Amino acid sequence: MAGLLFAMSALASESDLTAHKLDNASCLKCHNGTKEIKVAGASDEMRALHAVKKLPFSKSVHAGLQCVSCHQGIKDGGKPHQTEAKTTGCVQCHTKLWEDAKLAKTTADKPRLGTVVQNIEAYKKTFHALQNKDDPARVNASCDDCHDTHSFNVPPKGSPDRTAWHLTIPSTCGEKCHTDELDEYGTSVHGKQVLDQHNPKAAVCTDCHTSHGITNTSVESFKLDIVKACGGCHKENLKSYSETFHGQINALG
Repeated sequence: MAGLLFAMSALASESDLTAHKLDNASCLKCHNGTKEIKVAGASDEMRALHAVKKLPFSKSVHAGLQCVSCHQGIKDGGKPHQTEAKTTGCVQCHTKLWEDAKLAKTTADKPRLGTVVQNIEAYKKTFHALQNKDDPARVNASCDDCHDTHSFNVPPKGSPDRTAWHLTIPSTCGEKCHTDELDEYGTSVHGKQVLDQHNPKAAVCTDCHTSHGITNTSVESFKLDIVKACGGCHKENLKSYSETFHGQINALG
């Protein structure tokens, strides 16, 4: 009798897992943030799992994907999942998509994907892509540190959403990582215009450092490029500077 009850219990458990489909609707029933879910972290301390809000995700560039497209280690609907969570990285996924597009000769139909791959190649050469000294299991800054995977989308140029997104760049760079630089930026004419006046024409971090190909500010290439970066806004100043001895020497490299 006890054996029969055990067998029935096992079948019921298996049925529950089968009934819990690994589609987005099922995943979001638990991972929507209404109840905090904690798991053991790298040092066995408990950490909260990232919550995914349905509405922002539905408007994101990844809205057409299934959760298990990235979280490929999830094989069952148990609580907790019985398999180790394995996430496909942004770099690996987009690079493979581009290679597949090249084989299928459909790259012309996917210009945005081509831009993403160019950004990846630029990112690989930067300090952000290097192994973190305090936590060798991660890099200094991954794609998801700047672009929330579950809600990210690039608003159309010229739209109010694009302006609002542009104005958040200093907080994206500064609040999590570059806190001292953010404090200093906040006291500058650029920072006051952006943070206090919400002026979208004022310079943010990426106007000088670029978005993905960020280089050391002490190298010669950065010093030469910064003249063009500043001159893109301050055209009259660039014109007068170019006529000086310093400007002419700079133009010669």
